[in-house]
Amino acid sequence: MIFLFLFIEIFFTSTFCSFRCTGGPNCHITLNFNQIIPSHQELPRTCSIIDAPSCNIYLKIDYNNKQVNILFNEVPMDIKSLYSMMDPLAANLNTSIILRYAVKVRIRKIELYVLIQCRTIDRCADRQLRHFWPRFISLNPRRNINMTFYKLLFSNTSNVHSCFNDQTNQIEQCLHTNNICWASSNTHRSCAEYDNEESNGFIYSYNKVDLPHRLTTENVNYVLTCRVNNCNNNETINRVRSRRIFSRKKISIKILFIAQ
Repeated sequence: MIFLFLFIEIFFTSTFCSFRCTGGPNCHITLNFNQIIPSHQELPRTCSIIDAPSCNIYLKIDYNNKQVNILFNEVPMDIKSLYSMMDPLAANLNTSIILRYAVKVRIRKIELYVLIQCRTIDRCADRQLRHFWPRFISLNPRRNINMTFYKLLFSNTSNVHSCFNDQTNQIEQCLHTNNICWASSNTHRSCAEYDNEESNGFIYSYNKVDLPHRLTTENVNYVLTCRVNNCNNNETINRVRSRRIFSRKKISIKILFIAQ
């Protein structure tokens, strides 16, 4: 009977509680890497305290320009597609804090998108932002990621002559000079036409639980395009999906690779 009451308490607390969070229309700031998070009193006048089922803060971190755009309790519509459509807090009632990451790498550019979601105390996302700020603006790990993927996927030439075809399990010769190598969890790997000079690229996204339980589901999806001969072969895909080049720790993730 005690366990039943505990379950009911956790369920209703997670589902129906409301938290006081920083938010409001046009509540956003832009910081450089050498700045610190401002206090609540220093936030713009457009920011206020709102009631919400969970507190959210979204960050877009540009490592080339060393600049961070921060939006409080709002996520742009074009950014929502970077993450899983499912709300992990809604699907994991025992989880209190989730950080949703998306690493976007293109030629000579790397960006990190972070969505902090929590339901522990009022303004909990503000606290998490201050706690993780030094990690978010750390440059060396991002440079290592960039260098690793350059070696895997990029080259000085823009012409691809051969790509792996998983239907035949062989390397095939591409027919056109503007071909790229294509790989996806939903389609077959092969040569593909692409006319965008920035076709080399990917987005890697995952959800990380900070407190206190793992996610109950884990899915892997990816779309990958690259301009290096045979860069969509089994070895490259296995290395990309292994997650070791991103983190030394194993984490519960959802992956999406997509060219830009």
